[in-house]
Amino acid sequence: MAERRRRLRYNIADRVSSDARRPAPWAKERKALLNIMAHTTELVDGPSCWAGGIDTDMRDSVKLSTLGEATLDPEESIALRRRSTDSLSDVGDDGDSALSALSALGQSDTMVDGGREAWRALFAAWLIDFMTSGAWVTFGLFQVHYLTNPLFEKEPKGIATIGTFLSGISWLATPLTNALVLRYTSQRKQMLWTGWLMCPLGLVAASFATHVWQLQLFQGIVYGAAWVIYWSPLLVMVNEYWIHRRGLAYGIWFTASNASGLVMPFIVQKLLDRYHFRITLRLLALASILIAGPAVALLQPRRSQMASMHSAPKLTSLSSLIIPARHIFTNIHFAAFSAASILQSLAIIVPLLFLPSFAASMSLPAAAASQLLALSSIATIGGQMVFGRFSDTLHPYVLSSSTTFICGIAAFAARGATGFMGLAVLATIWGIFAAPYDVLFTRMCAVLTPDSDEALVLYGYLSLERGLAVLAQGWIGANMVGGEEEGFGRYRRLLGFCGMCMLGSSLCGVGWFWPGRGK
Repeated sequence: MAERRRRLRYNIADRVSSDARRPAPWAKERKALLNIMAHTTELVDGPSCWAGGIDTDMRDSVKLSTLGEATLDPEESIALRRRSTDSLSDVGDDGDSALSALSALGQSDTMVDGGREAWRALFAAWLIDFMTSGAWVTFGLFQVHYLTNPLFEKEPKGIATIGTFLSGISWLATPLTNALVLRYTSQRKQMLWTGWLMCPLGLVAASFATHVWQLQLFQGIVYGAAWVIYWSPLLVMVNEYWIHRRGLAYGIWFTASNASGLVMPFIVQKLLDRYHFRITLRLLALASILIAGPAVALLQPRRSQMASMHSAPKLTSLSSLIIPARHIFTNIHFAAFSAASILQSLAIIVPLLFLPSFAASMSLPAAAASQLLALSSIATIGGQMVFGRFSDTLHPYVLSSSTTFICGIAAFAARGATGFMGLAVLATIWGIFAAPYDVLFTRMCAVLTPDSDEALVLYGYLSLERGLAVLAQGWIGANMVGGEEEGFGRYRRLLGFCGMCMLGSSLCGVGWFWPGRGK
């Protein structure tokens, strides 16, 4: 068996050598063969193969392919770096299945960055996000409804925290859920199902609420937790299919929530006017099951049989997957990115969450609230696609500082708004330049570390900071609304706070002038 596997590796090496002299169309096949060589060497012969049996040229090719982790999906990279001597013997016991897995691995390399499977995975992720985002992109409408409902109108500050829990919890728990996905990679589809099913269950439970704390629990905390439980495995699965064009994929994917914000406000407003909040929440839950459910079933992880056989998650602790490495903590650029993200997060939710309240304070028609939310969503869709495209080429300092500066000026200017047009300008600018900011997180992580697993841990940490800032913003916002002024004047102090946070975030761009900023 060992001799058979060794002959297979030499045959692959011969094909790679001959394919190198072939025209360009053979490039993808040659790349796949190099991947097979790397896995054959590491998984079949083990580390001792470097001592002999492979000539110098082939050894260099195998090393190059092994180090080129961008060509592998995250689970395969984890398997290579965390192998154990036990799993090596397991592979030897089942050589036939190992060899067939290597063939599948070579074919899977053609699925990434634009292949049919990659686009199918991206479409499924988009559809899931479109439906599950409907509950929180329309929460501003629910908030206005709750404030006029006799059951809840006596607790206005409690109602304001529902949206904060909804958004904050989802970001706050990201480091933990990302760590769980990395630790138990084979269970990520089960995590996706669990989180997605919790979303409609949370809405149905909230529909029976008679007190504000029940809305906070089910529409806020439970739904926010459900969102992040399905989001982390979804993020990893999309990453498996999109590697070199990941910024573009994120830009397209993240438009789902804003496409939902373009359509859902009009539907939810009509439902609230006609059926009350209880029926509306139940109908949203039913729509999520009917539309997003098939998409969850359609999405499949991109993993080879060999990676599944060879993974050894027991060797990695959860703590090492939650807390970024020390060399990142001591990096000045990590501090700059963190400060910029926190300050931006303190302000990002306010205008989007309070747009319906702004419109109501100006005595605008009820339809104006839905129109403003839809306008913001249209602007955000364009902003996210542009952000995603430019994030693959421009440095995150450039995009972060320029966009937050524009938003800061817009927030101060909006304090003088007197009608629909002033709010429309704020909604448009905020949608283009503020809402797509989290698309930059993956680019920031890539600047700070080349390791894919470490980058995912770091992404979770940036999301944690964002969640803490959003939770703090909820408390700050609830206490800044009001004062002696009436109508829209009650919100001017809050908009001033948002403007200061955005301008402060833009100042973190001075990190550009510090050595080691990356490309």
